[in-house]
Amino acid sequence: MKWMGIFVALVMLMLGAIAYQYTTPAVSVSLSEGAAPDYHQPFHPLFNGKQQPHSSAELPVAESIRDIQPDFRLQQTDHGSLIITLDVLDLFELYLSTLGELTEEQVNALIRNYSEQQLSEAAAEELMDLFRRYRDYLKAAADTPVFVWNP
Repeated sequence: MKWMGIFVALVMLMLGAIAYQYTTPAVSVSLSEGAAPDYHQPFHPLFNGKQQPHSSAELPVAESIRDIQPDFRLQQTDHGSLIITLDVLDLFELYLSTLGELTEEQVNALIRNYSEQQLSEAAAEELMDLFRRYRDYLKAAADTPVFVWNP
């Protein structure tokens, strides 16, 4: 039953992302500081966009994803608004899968660090707000009783 709630939450998020993309005016995509990131350069969550290491105590890496090199392409409009794509959902799900190994605060820090490498400050804040709402939605869905009708 719990998985059904999670499935419904994922479908709702994807439908919302699709609807948002079709209601957002078409604009060209630009990245912060006017430079496109090098997607061939492996990402490691212990480094920020300038490749200066953070303290490993500040940004731990969960064992379950240690060998994964995420390549999520976070995008924003020319006006600095977040463009919601499936990569956003994939980013959320990857780091949410580490809960239990990492605390909620550590997961938030990893997502914030990843988003700040590719987005402006405003778009990164939008992403963190969306992540908070998505997490709240998943918690509420998990706590919602499911009605099963057996004729």
